[in-house]
Amino acid sequence: MPRPSVWLIRLALLHLVAAGLLGAWLLMAKGAVVPPIPGGVVAHAAMALIGWLVQMTVGVGYWILPKYAAGPERGPAWAPWATLGLLNGGIVLAALGAWIPGGTGPGLALAGLGLVVFVATAGPRVKAFGADR
Repeated sequence: MPRPSVWLIRLALLHLVAAGLLGAWLLMAKGAVVPPIPGGVVAHAAMALIGWLVQMTVGVGYWILPKYAAGPERGPAWAPWATLGLLNGGIVLAALGAWIPGGTGPGLALAGLGLVVFVATAGPRVKAFGADR
């Protein structure tokens, strides 16, 4: 498994655990057991949807898509690392959206840019089953 996929999947699992813990805290706060976290629902959604689902999909996609026959096997080496940085930077900004100017917009834009980088570099690797390159 390529190193960028390993890190994308590890961070996705970390976001899953963090989102689960935050979700548990939010549920306990509804019962007045613990103090509520302002903006916690937004942070929970960012970590669960972008951090877990999207990042896991990107990590597995980078690993499992067919390799190129010539040149770099999976395209430019910088692309998956840029995707990892942009996605996780966007998740952090989106999670902090309740406390920063602009709300979740900048974070979602950054995560979206990470997806654009992934699709632009991994998209050409998609081919029909049995098709030659």
